[in-house]
Amino acid sequence: MKHAILACAAAALLLPACGSDTPTTPGAAAAINAVSSISTVTAGTMAADSLVARVVDAKGRGVPSVAVSWLTVGPTFLSPTQVITDEKGYARTSFRSFGPAQDVNVVARALTTTGPQDAVFTVKVVAGPAVAMVGVPVGTLSLPLYGRRTLDVTAVDAYNNPAPTTLTSSNSSVVEAASGQVTAKAPGNATVTASAGALQASFPVAVESTILNESFDTENGGHAAISYHGFNRWTLGHGDVDLIGAGSEWDFVPGHGLYVDLDGYYSGGLFMTRDQFVLPAGSYTLTFKLAGSQRGDVNTVTVAAGSAFSEQFTLASGAPFTTVTRTITLAQPTTVRVSFDQPGADGFGLLLDDVSLTKN
Repeated sequence: MKHAILACAAAALLLPACGSDTPTTPGAAAAINAVSSISTVTAGTMAADSLVARVVDAKGRGVPSVAVSWLTVGPTFLSPTQVITDEKGYARTSFRSFGPAQDVNVVARALTTTGPQDAVFTVKVVAGPAVAMVGVPVGTLSLPLYGRRTLDVTAVDAYNNPAPTTLTSSNSSVVEAASGQVTAKAPGNATVTASAGALQASFPVAVESTILNESFDTENGGHAAISYHGFNRWTLGHGDVDLIGAGSEWDFVPGHGLYVDLDGYYSGGLFMTRDQFVLPAGSYTLTFKLAGSQRGDVNTVTVAAGSAFSEQFTLASGAPFTTVTRTITLAQPTTVRVSFDQPGADGFGLLLDDVSLTKN
């Protein structure tokens, strides 16, 4: 036994280890792996040593002194873009984005025994602090009673990325503000404030005493227009309509001011209120006037108030303006949009005037 110990001790002077021939120096680079990555980065912020890759040999041991290239596209800054792996095979870089909030791919590339190999990282760039508010109404925003409007108020950071925005009301009994919408609860005035971090912008809101009372006479400055889309309180779900009547060559039923041809220059339109109405439970009266096209054809229109009311009306060409009155009873609060849907594409539609919705 004594001679065996002495022999091993003597051999230790010549061999790196007694009883093992496993080399301690890693072999050639065989692969590059993604080790760690920051998950999100605020636009414009430098995230130091945020991406880490490792070059390993065939046995998974880190390989030092291997050149690694860091690659990406778009308005993104990497520092450094070329790095040599450390004694354990690691390569690091810092990440910064100057562009849109989005997922950004970054590649770490190294030359291995089988050629170039990549480790791929994905970094989510998020909006930075808001520096501007966009879409804030200019002047006083006027809403009909019970009207609900979606606003395009948005805060943006220095790179034009949308930042989270909240709306609050100075008087929630008059105007309720939440989730990008303002809802008129009662006649009166309130101030709505849009906030994004320390950035704020405010605008006054006036709630009218009526729900809907439309004669169309003041639209477009009181002038008729073919294929008109600029209505103050109305919009089109599809197709188009004409604003015709008094003062124009298209005054087919004189004495009624301006009115709407529901089959416009190009096609029949889905003509509906721009605002939704959040109606409390109760009884309501919907009133409107319809006339035939006055141009030799028969037309049908579907009149609706959301899911609370829907009815079809068919009129011959020569039918004069006739007032239609319907009672709508709601057992619970209901959100509606008043609409007139006219099929067709010949430019000759039913004529609409004097639309109103009142609470009984």
